[in-house]
Amino acid sequence: MPGTAIVAGVGPGFCESFARKLGREGHPVALFGRSVDYLEDFAAELRADGHEALAHTASTTTGSSGELDPARLEEMWCLYAYGGLLCVREALPDLREHEGTVPFFGAHPDSGDYAFKSTKDATRGLARSLAECHADEFQVSHVVVAGGLLNPDVSDGESEVEEAEYIDIEGAAETCCHLVEQEPRARSFELDLHAHGRPDVQAL
Repeated sequence: MPGTAIVAGVGPGFCESFARKLGREGHPVALFGRSVDYLEDFAAELRADGHEALAHTASTTTGSSGELDPARLEEMWCLYAYGGLLCVREALPDLREHEGTVPFFGAHPDSGDYAFKSTKDATRGLARSLAECHADEFQVSHVVVAGGLLNPDVSDGESEVEEAEYIDIEGAAETCCHLVEQEPRARSFELDLHAHGRPDVQAL
């Protein structure tokens, strides 16, 4: 039986599609996020579709304000790097027992502000370190999300969007699922995910 998949930071759009794809592939899915009602409703939807799903609320954010505010950097670091480490730590026994996979999601270097960009770099460094330190126990991958995802908050807006410029969330879920199912002797650490309509985008 496929191992349990933990999807952290779940929200409408790509994370939902990725969780559904993992469920269809036979993985029991554990959902981590901040909204109790949303997580429970989504877990119920997955179970109604015949998939195993469990909701778990978690948050590492504190809130901040101001230009070049160190608290914002701390908040972003807690959310992405520190939060990622906590998720891996909680899943460590199962990852070791079942030789699981941990995909981290990063961003293109040109996206975001000082706090977002620097902490995404830290998250990539964490992923690389974990991949090297635990290579014999489980797999760690990093996905460079080089562009905007066509999530509901984009496609359902009042203004029209050029869909070719956005990453299709169903296609992204399909592509990322290959990271979970890689052959042990033919693995990739990093995947560059971008829309066909963004030829200018380059990977890290």
